[in-house]
Amino acid sequence: MQSQKSKEILENFPAKNILHPSAYANRQTIRMTGLLLLAVAPPQTTDLHRYIGKDLRPGKAVAKLVAPFAQDPPSPDGFNFPEPLEPWWVAPYATGDSRYLLALVTEGTDVPGIGRVRVILFDSKWRKTASLEFPTGDRLRIREVRLEPKRRFNRPLLVVLASSPGSAPGSGVRQWYAFQNGRALFVRCTTGDGHPIPVSYRSSYPMTGPDVFGRTAGEWQRDLMSPDPLRQLSCLVWLSGGHLPSAQVRQPGVSEEPVGASRTYEEVKGSPAAQNRLRALRRAKDPWVREYARLVLGR
Repeated sequence: MQSQKSKEILENFPAKNILHPSAYANRQTIRMTGLLLLAVAPPQTTDLHRYIGKDLRPGKAVAKLVAPFAQDPPSPDGFNFPEPLEPWWVAPYATGDSRYLLALVTEGTDVPGIGRVRVILFDSKWRKTASLEFPTGDRLRIREVRLEPKRRFNRPLLVVLASSPGSAPGSGVRQWYAFQNGRALFVRCTTGDGHPIPVSYRSSYPMTGPDVFGRTAGEWQRDLMSPDPLRQLSCLVWLSGGHLPSAQVRQPGVSEEPVGASRTYEEVKGSPAAQNRLRALRRAKDPWVREYARLVLGR
């Protein structure tokens, strides 16, 4: 039976002093048990600062902290990743209004398997500014995810190394990503030893890199014409990739690039304005931009 003393404490205790909001919201339940639960504050996102620079795998130490960011919403297209996301690291990331970056990773250990990365960006007060996710390729296991210092573009780039099971260390595929204005930009893809390779967009999902099928021709053209080399590169990676012809008949039940996306690609690449821009970018200041412009033009 609940004591008179505990009843008085419960009735008079200010709600603002209860560490967990649900303790006050469920006072009736507490009365029934005769217990007053004020023990431990719930984990706060700000607690992540204690783990900066540390390897978070296998993630048990921060499981409660990152749980809200690792959940998977229902997939609208019916595809669900067979493996959960796990926290790998959290690091400073001073770009735009963001100051920290949390990397959550699905390695893609199964064969066939699909790796993926989810990036959570936070401001200086650890308020989430963006959540961005992208797969890193079919039958490729993620070996490394790291931030490359601000050596180019005046911002860190996220680098992912993925390779087939059993492949030699250092081989595989390297992918570079930038984050700005709520977008993940896929800005480079190479072999393990640094040679650019085209990205395949022939499958509808999963693909490599951020989802591109919802973008319009106008959006791609604005990226290509932008003075920002990161936006240029995101368009050049897409233009240099493999695409299905829009006239090709799609097979029912087969994961293939949507016809509308193929038409968008053909419209952008075939426009005189894009061709002129590509020729100009062959002489761009940045070597990555020059390299990709030549790759798109075939020389």
